[in-house]
Amino acid sequence: MNSSVAARKKWVPSTALKILLCIFWLFAIILPLIRMLSNMASVDVFAVISASKFVKALWHSLLVSAVATLISVGLAGLLAWCIQVQT
Repeated sequence: MNSSVAARKKWVPSTALKILLCIFWLFAIILPLIRMLSNMASVDVFAVISASKFVKALWHSLLVSAVATLISVGLAGLLAWCIQVQT
């Protein structure tokens, strides 16, 4: 093993960083999700899900997610291969 690699310290996140990330998740995901779910009581969920606009939006969302995943996995594989070739 290389001595410079063994001498490196492992990065440990500070408590302040953990608190900051928890606050971010609270305001970015948790609170909007609670608000959305609490407002759905008066909405006919089946009517929303069966609407053609919803189905079209869902299909586009899944398509974009799949393409983004393929691109990122392909680039990660290429990067891993480049790193492996250099070592």
